[in-house]
Amino acid sequence: MTTAHKRKYEVTSDNWRDDAISQVAMRLGHLAENDQVEIQVAIKTDGGAKLTLTTCGIGVEQAVLECDIPLKDADALLKRCKPPVDEMMRHLVLIDGFTWQVDVYRGTRRGEVTARLEVNDPETWPDPLPPWIGSELP
Repeated sequence: MTTAHKRKYEVTSDNWRDDAISQVAMRLGHLAENDQVEIQVAIKTDGGAKLTLTTCGIGVEQAVLECDIPLKDADALLKRCKPPVDEMMRHLVLIDGFTWQVDVYRGTRRGEVTARLEVNDPETWPDPLPPWIGSELP
């Protein structure tokens, strides 16, 4: 298990695209979600599947347990997720030594674009944020 400091933001432009270093299509579902814990299952088009348990912490600190699971198990779990299951293209974007996850949604959330950043030490948060970062999201 790891401890992470995560923040999520709206994305206000496509100016991040030139700094993208990889991308993968994925489906992501929520098995459980409340103010204390979130359990997600994800299947990526590269064949990987993960189960992630995230607990809420102080401020933006979270405890995260993530494990690879067989694709058939992930597919069965996705069918048990509360709708909608998110479909997205996840881009990894490298800016000033920080790797951002930029999710471009498809399906029911088509047109929504969010960015997440995770750091181990909250004192290392980038300042200033990239110009394409908008408001912080819950």
